[in-house]
Formats: sequence, C-alpha cells, structure tokens
Amino acid sequence: MRLKRISKGIHFPKFIAILNKLGLLVLLLLLLQTVECFSQNALYNQHLIRDASIYGEMQRAWISQDGMSYATFPYSESIGERRVDYKEGEGRSGYLVEANLDLRFPILMGRPSRSSFKRRQRVTIDYRANFRMTADSSKPLVPWSNYIGLGYDFAIYDSKKRWFWNDNGRGDTTKLKPNEKFQFFTLTSLIHHYSNGQPLGFYTYSNDSTEKRNDYISGDFSTNYLKFILKWSFANNEKHRLSTIGLSYRMDGGFDNTPLVFTKEQEKSYGRKRVGLHFDYYTGPITRMFRADQEWHFRTELTYITDNLDLFDPNLIEERDDYRLMFHQFIEVRPLNHRTVGYLFHFYAGRDYMNIRYDDIIWMVQFGISLSVDKYYPFGWQNE
Repeated sequence: MRLKRISKGIHFPKFIAILNKLGLLVLLLLLLQTVECFSQNALYNQHLIRDASIYGEMQRAWISQDGMSYATFPYSESIGERRVDYKEGEGRSGYLVEANLDLRFPILMGRPSRSSFKRRQRVTIDYRANFRMTADSSKPLVPWSNYIGLGYDFAIYDSKKRWFWNDNGRGDTTKLKPNEKFQFFTLTSLIHHYSNGQPLGFYTYSNDSTEKRNDYISGDFSTNYLKFILKWSFANNEKHRLSTIGLSYRMDGGFDNTPLVFTKEQEKSYGRKRVGLHFDYYTGPITRMFRADQEWHFRTELTYITDNLDLFDPNLIEERDDYRLMFHQFIEVRPLNHRTVGYLFHFYAGRDYMNIRYDDIIWMVQFGISLSVDKYYPFGWQNE
C-alpha cells in the first residue's frame, strides 16, 4: 500500500509507530507509579482510619464506592439456545474460577493539613483486570478484560459546609455529632482505555460456515470511554450506616490508527452511549449473627445502552432483541477483624460483561471472597 504523507514529508504510519512506543512508555511509568501507590496507600489508609473529620469520612466513603474486587466460583448459562455454541477453550465445560481486580490508586487526595478545597478531591490511577478460567481441557483462561486510565472525585456539596466554594479553610477538624446524619454529593469523572489485548480479527464461524458470532478466544476488542457519575450519599453517624445512589452517563469512542481505537466491528453493536443507576448500602457493624463484628454490603447496578444497535446480533437462535439492559446484584459480608477479605455472592443477567463476549446473553451466579486493597470501615466507626 502506498504510504501517505502529511505536511513536509512525515510518514503517517511511522508517526503512529512513534505514538505507540510513547504509549508503552507512558504505560510503564503508570505501572511504576502504581507500585509506589501501593505503599503510599497502606500508609495513608492507616491515617485515614484515624481522621474523624467530615473530610476523612467523605474520603472513606469514596473507598466504599469503588469497584468490587473478588475471586469466585461462577456458574453461567445462556438465556436460550446459542446459534454458534462454545468451542473448546471458550468455556464449553463451564468455568472454574473468575477473578476481578478493580483498583483505584490515589495519587492526589488532600490530607488534614491541606485546604478544605483540596480535601474534597481525589485523583486516581485506575486499573482493572477481569479473567475467567475455563473447565475445558488444559483449563485455559479466556481473554482478559483490562482497563487503565484516570479518575477524579470531587465533593461538590455537603450538609455541613454546603457548596464547595464556601469551604476554603485549612486544617479543618469539623466532626459529626454521635447521633448526627450527614449527606453529600460527589461528582466522579473517569477516562479509561478498555481492551482484551488480542490481535486483529473479530468473528468466528460455525462448522458449516453459515453462522458467525464474536470470537471469544482470539477476537480483538477495544474501546475508550469517558464516564460521569453523580453520587448522593446518606450517612448515619449513630448507626454507622452509609447509603449511596449514583446516576451515570458513559460515552465510548476512539481514534483510528492509534492505540486508542474503537474496533470498527463494534459500531452499532456494542453501544457508544450508556446510562446507569446504582445503589450501595452498608449496614454498619452487626454482632448478632456471628461472634465478631461484621458489616453487610448490598450493591445493585443497572446499565442501559441508549444509542443505535441496528447491527447487534445476539448469539441466540431466532432472537433479535437488542438486550440493552444489564443487571448486577452483589451481597457481601465484611468481617471487620479481617484485613482484606470478605465473602461474596454475585448475580448477573444480560450481555456477558467480558469484553468481546458481549453478544452472548447469559445469567450467572458466583460465590467466593471479596478483596480490599483499601479496606472500608463503617462510617464514623472507630476500632477499639
């Protein structure tokens, strides 16, 4: 193919290759920063547990709203008969394990000595790795879901200080009364690259080549998104309970001939615009059911695709629904004397959330353990 030139003879493919190398360098720097964040997180989390000011409580609440990390035993079924069934290595014999690490590493988050305005903010490096191990021969992993990017949280309003522009003091130690209730709004912004790291190619075919579907073993999936979430949190300081309602809007896209591409086969199929609703509830410490204190956590997530899906073809016989709605329900038991581990039940229904498998319409149940790098402790609660 004849090379096209842009102004003054620069070879565009060579220019893209340079960008790719720069992208790898940036990724390496981010990973090095992530290692540093692990150590800083451990130190800062110890401090955060002792910070009983309203800002410390808001920052702890942000931790409670981060993505769920877990290792589980999953059971999944299609909601109907598949047009092109699973092949060896795709999970034809079921799954043994699913693991999800959804991590946000703070790189900027105001300490008590800083201004109140800075304490209302958190900037993070975000990374997620989600994989399943199949029960097929040699127990292969299906292609991972990976995202990496940046996140930003900003508490725009709270019932104690009101709007953020009225709050610019330094070293504020304002605390909640023992029986006081508290609410605040957080605006979260996320910009992520999401892919499965596979080579070019998207579809696989039935044995007689009359039907095709997405390739679950080696198909290339890539997207990038900007997501905004408005969270309304209600805290009961007396009962140490925390409830959060979140509304979100997500826009997907990409740039051709760059690492940040939106795979062309996903056009009018995967969905470029989504709205979401989630509800989070932490019960506060409970001692009646077990000897040690524990907290129960309930999380419901709904996502709905809003834009054109004319080319979406679900992997089901005689079925042409768009399957725009996806539903997660998590129930977690969090023993407060455990450092990082809880116990988790997860139910899901809708498009498979593992990258290119989105044309597979499933329901799934999972049991296992939840994992916390930054452990959330109940709102207003201090460990004796």
